[in-house]
Amino acid sequence: MAEAFPTVSGDHHLQEASVEICATVPTGLEVIASEEIQQIFAPILSIKSFKIQQGKVFFNLPFTQVNKLKTIRSVENLYAIVAHLPAYCSTKEDTFAKFLTLPSELNWSSSLECWKTLYQAENKIITPLSNEMRDNLGKHDSEILKFRMSCHRAGSKSQHPFGSPDIERLFGGACQDYFGWNVNLKHFDVEIFVWIFENQNVMVGITLTKDSLAIRNIVKFGPTTLRPCICYCLSRTVSIKLGEVVIDPMCGSGSIPIEAAIAWPNAFYLGADSFLQAPFNTAENIHYVNTNRAKGVIPVDSLVWDATCLPLRTSSVDVILTDLPYGRRMGTKHHNWKLYPDLLSEFGRVCKPSTSRAALLTQDSKCIVNVLKSNPFWKKSHVFWLNHGGLRSAIYVLIRTAFML
Repeated sequence: MAEAFPTVSGDHHLQEASVEICATVPTGLEVIASEEIQQIFAPILSIKSFKIQQGKVFFNLPFTQVNKLKTIRSVENLYAIVAHLPAYCSTKEDTFAKFLTLPSELNWSSSLECWKTLYQAENKIITPLSNEMRDNLGKHDSEILKFRMSCHRAGSKSQHPFGSPDIERLFGGACQDYFGWNVNLKHFDVEIFVWIFENQNVMVGITLTKDSLAIRNIVKFGPTTLRPCICYCLSRTVSIKLGEVVIDPMCGSGSIPIEAAIAWPNAFYLGADSFLQAPFNTAENIHYVNTNRAKGVIPVDSLVWDATCLPLRTSSVDVILTDLPYGRRMGTKHHNWKLYPDLLSEFGRVCKPSTSRAALLTQDSKCIVNVLKSNPFWKKSHVFWLNHGGLRSAIYVLIRTAFML
């Protein structure tokens, strides 16, 4: 088992009982996720507390802070790490033999205590069952955990002399023998997750999110609805401030303004689209969010408009957040060479000189880079590259110049 992360100077709180957390994020957005997590858990965690891998952020968290994990918005899934293990054995038979004995060799206590605390499952037994309880399972049914096993392997299939179902079957059976838990693939309490990486190292963890955090707030989907975790990261890049006017001029189902309004409710948001059904989809999603909120309503309105001819006054907008057409499922790359210049010019007209910002997500980087070279309204601040549905996309963070019409 790998050593725990070293205690970072200034992170004295981590001397408390803690658990290692793995947060999965869209590849490329790890730094943004780390900044959000650090902000939530400051001063307990410093920015040096994080270890970043492709699509993953690792950090140690005291048990007293576990419930705050529910407030993280930039990640897809959360796991409590049981162990990091070196490469498995070279042959299939030796590997299977190793996984059969592995459960009794691991220290499960911190990860299972984390799960128990997060789900307030005080009546559940997270230690291996005694022989007496195994002989009288019916009497203790409400206390015995139901679990399932999942395995994910990275790299080509030829890299591993076995399949994921083999590990799920063998290691799952070994865990059942060790703990005495019941298997239930649909209605489970705990999911044990195994990663096998390209370098053949192994990581074992407990899933802390039964449903992906990337699925929330949206009940009415469009053809290009953006995942909420990406919407949050997109919004976070522009530092939305009190009282600002924020628009998504091509909002589709409204996932971007809805996610931004939940995180920064003290601004005003407009979501609009030229597709006539879009504002109705957005309004339905807004209603769903408001119905399920504990307090207040989110400040979002939905409209119909043409993004190249906005019905807004010059210099009236503070922030623009949008997912531009890639030329894949929506529009064409040929059309983008006319659309992008028109959009950026119109965005420049309605935004305030020198202070307004924009965060634009697109896969058509060639087009937007060329447009920015000749557009006087915008200068590039940052670019965050990310894997979006298998496409190498980018968030372009732009600053409005002082140029006036």
